[in-house]
Amino acid sequence: MTKDKLIQYLEGKKTIALSCIDAAYIFWTKAWVDVFNTYVGPWSLAITTPENNNVLDITIPDPKLLITKYENPALVNDVSKGLILLGMKDMIAGSFELIDEYCSEDNSDQGNIFKWFYWYHFTRLIRNAFSHDYTLKIGGKLPNQKLKFSNKRIEFNQTLDQEEFFDKFPPSYAFELWEMMRKSVDELN
Repeated sequence: MTKDKLIQYLEGKKTIALSCIDAAYIFWTKAWVDVFNTYVGPWSLAITTPENNNVLDITIPDPKLLITKYENPALVNDVSKGLILLGMKDMIAGSFELIDEYCSEDNSDQGNIFKWFYWYHFTRLIRNAFSHDYTLKIGGKLPNQKLKFSNKRIEFNQTLDQEEFFDKFPPSYAFELWEMMRKSVDELN
């Protein structure tokens, strides 16, 4: 993969995450209810990447059933949170994997450079949590990891082991972390 292609893929990951947040907001505010009341037949939605890979493909046989199903605010909250987590997971874990793949493609020392980025271990822990059960599994030896976000410094240490991290790592931090990752790509060959 070329560096330009990597950047294009990374930008696509960010776009999908933003779309998930938009969808969660629309879902949570129930702005769709009035429109769905007018539908008679099936309704579908597809979100794709720039390469036309489906990320989300939904078909609803009867949109009015959706209105009935989501009358419970707690369920709406859970689905909205799920959409946001889906976007964050794809953006952080997917971008991490893409950068890792790019750095591993040749026989140069870019793989070592990747592991020396200041955000590497922090992001690896977040990626692992996203890829499993959204719980941090810090385990044994941990490099000293602190990252500064816009209004807070997060430090990973043993006190966070086995904790669900969504409340400690909101979407704004995910986007800031993605920006750190994206800027580091410029340092690669």
